[in-house]
Amino acid sequence: MHKFLVVFACFLNLVSFSRAQEIKNDSILEVVTVTGFSKGEQINKQSAPIAYLSPKELDNFSPNDPVMAWNTLPGVNLEQRAIASYRVSIRGSSIRSPFGVRDVKVYWNGLPFTEANGSTALNLLSNTQMQELEVVKGPAGSLFGAGLGGVMQINNFPSKQESPLQIQVSGGSFNQLNVGVKGQIETGKWKTFYAVDHQQNDGYRDHNALDRQNYQLSSRYQINENHQLDFHVLYNDLFYEIPGGLTAEQFAEDPTQARAGSEPQNSSIDQRTVFYGVGYTSFFGENLSQSTHIAGTYTWFQNPFILDYKEDQNREVALRHQWTYDMNLEAINWQWDAGFEWQYADNSANNYGNVDGQKDTIRFADDLNIE
Repeated sequence: MHKFLVVFACFLNLVSFSRAQEIKNDSILEVVTVTGFSKGEQINKQSAPIAYLSPKELDNFSPNDPVMAWNTLPGVNLEQRAIASYRVSIRGSSIRSPFGVRDVKVYWNGLPFTEANGSTALNLLSNTQMQELEVVKGPAGSLFGAGLGGVMQINNFPSKQESPLQIQVSGGSFNQLNVGVKGQIETGKWKTFYAVDHQQNDGYRDHNALDRQNYQLSSRYQINENHQLDFHVLYNDLFYEIPGGLTAEQFAEDPTQARAGSEPQNSSIDQRTVFYGVGYTSFFGENLSQSTHIAGTYTWFQNPFILDYKEDQNREVALRHQWTYDMNLEAINWQWDAGFEWQYADNSANNYGNVDGQKDTIRFADDLNIE
């Protein structure tokens, strides 16, 4: 009987303690508004499976790459083939893609970022260019084109959190160094964001180095409360080495070694890209709006590999135009969207033999036009 009373008294104390807790204002979650089907709505009111990462959530992870942050999203898997080579899967969309980003449409600050051939070079963007991520999972994202796997909308402009000048420096093992300078300046009707990033890393494995520079300039001109113009220029200079895969025996022997032939043949990626675009958004009353985005890309690309040596030049242009009309009929909110998206690419692809990491006799040369 004595033991029962002791246990019962402890239970009463626990109940009394739990009732003493009060709900504080800072425990209320903030409202998250996402684009989804082009109309800004709360995420729980969207008619599609949407995942969202805020700038604060992204800042909680490593500034070196987005892998750990993106992999917190349900149904989204971001993998690294090499130190700056990414592969994205949304609900298993990349099962048949050995590498790269395919069957997923990507937009950066509203501009079409996916190439006309359907692939996306995510490694052109540093963490500074990826300050907000919204993912529409599955074919529901077809409003944005042929994105069977889904749609990823990446934004970093404009930002309410930027000061006129921020300097970020971080380092780590294997000669890891990240240096970034960025800021946002507002003068009159202009709002301008600038960013300069340098990232280098020797990598854990042999022949696994990275050297990347990014330069971004984005501006918004607020013509009036109903019309605005956005301008974006991004320059990327990227070089990284590809160590290649290992067998189980090779990994057990030395997990840091590169695949045989990778280093002598200088297996690597060396590319320079200029991405630029203009966006115009206007509102006609409370119900009707339109947006127009024009983007262009020029890429110079070299890829010596164990078996060959690739050298490409890629020129692209993309146009996206959309009208949105909101209406309320019998207490039901309706939204009508109409528009089009068009892309054109002119690719010059040359393939050479590879002798000790240098170009040898040309094997074939292709000029491809994709529309």
